[in-house]
Amino acid sequence: MATRIEIKRKPPNPNTQPRGPAGSDVAPPAPRGRFQRGVDMITNVFRDTGSNISDYMRASEDARNGRFFSAPTAYDADMAKFPINQAAGALEFFGDVLQLPFESGAQLLGYDQFGSGYGAGDTGYFLKDVFNLGDTRELKDMYINQALQDSPLSLGYDQLIEDEAFQNYLRGQGFNIEDDFDFYRDIIKSDDAETMNKFYQMSQDRDNPYFVDINKFTAEQGMDVYEQALQDQYNQYLADEANKFMGNVYEGFADQQFPFMVDQLATDLGVSPESAENILMGGTATDFGLLNDIIDYYEGPLEYSTPEGQALFGDDALMNLAGGITAIGKTGRVLRRAKNKLGTGRTAAVLEQLYPGTFGGKLEFPYRFGKDSARLNVGLLTGYPTISGLIRTPTQLGITTIAPDLKDDVVGFFSGE
Repeated sequence: MATRIEIKRKPPNPNTQPRGPAGSDVAPPAPRGRFQRGVDMITNVFRDTGSNISDYMRASEDARNGRFFSAPTAYDADMAKFPINQAAGALEFFGDVLQLPFESGAQLLGYDQFGSGYGAGDTGYFLKDVFNLGDTRELKDMYINQALQDSPLSLGYDQLIEDEAFQNYLRGQGFNIEDDFDFYRDIIKSDDAETMNKFYQMSQDRDNPYFVDINKFTAEQGMDVYEQALQDQYNQYLADEANKFMGNVYEGFADQQFPFMVDQLATDLGVSPESAENILMGGTATDFGLLNDIIDYYEGPLEYSTPEGQALFGDDALMNLAGGITAIGKTGRVLRRAKNKLGTGRTAAVLEQLYPGTFGGKLEFPYRFGKDSARLNVGLLTGYPTISGLIRTPTQLGITTIAPDLKDDVVGFFSGE
């Protein structure tokens, strides 16, 4: 009784469809320019922060029940936690900075396990993507589309059931998939008497969507017309069961295929799998090598106990940026004052050379120490200490970060790899 039918294709992704007023075919407006998008983003950030502040103040006032003098509330506690968390984040930041040259040195010696990532990671790719150097974005889009097209996930259900990778997945799920595999016969059991009987019972139930009313047909039409109606409904039932089955297994199959897509994209773009995964999901590179810990700013040990406190102190980007800059600035001043107490001796010189951004190092290098700890330096732009420091800090950070990558390039060059 069963005949070959096609499985319905997957519904289109709504995120890729033109959008307009309901029931219209109006195309979306042309995308705004990069400058305008930047203005919109900044405006939205300030608007969100203002809304979060208002929500927090309103909830805090409600918690006090209008009384000026009252016991501290959970909102007061959240406010007190904010500077503590920011101070902890600043300490973690400087701890990551202090260990950076030693991690780079360890990787130069072949100990790649040290550090939060290797060398510069995908920092170079990230910068090229931000400024679209060398048509980076066009190439990225091309390779993403290629990874999607090469994956079985680009197939509709009707094609997917014939795909070897999908059939192997079904085998792994316990289904018996033979060489003469037939999806409807082997999975949906279209030829089984039990399936047919189940459908027939539904076709006789007036409240069932597969109901076939025999009274609609006349004797002159004969039974052939009725049987054809039953066949059509049975085909629809099989198609619905097939789509239901595919909907249940598709997510697991997609999860299994995703790593292969990530590996292909990572190879094509020359980035790490971590970055490739985020790029495939619509983001950008996330692996910054030795700088991962520094960029992944520590949010502090204390959790905020109210939704409004979490939204303002924990999740708000502008609030955390302002708090982080303040905490880092104050912690940096404390560290510089501590270094200044060391005078001009060797320890102070070493700190300035290793961490110019933290301890005020310039384009100067000590070459002589006197008995009274006096130090003689040789350097560039000695009359312009601010400019000298602005050049030294990012230059040294870049060299420290890319040093392991440069070592690999040199070794590869001489080894012919």
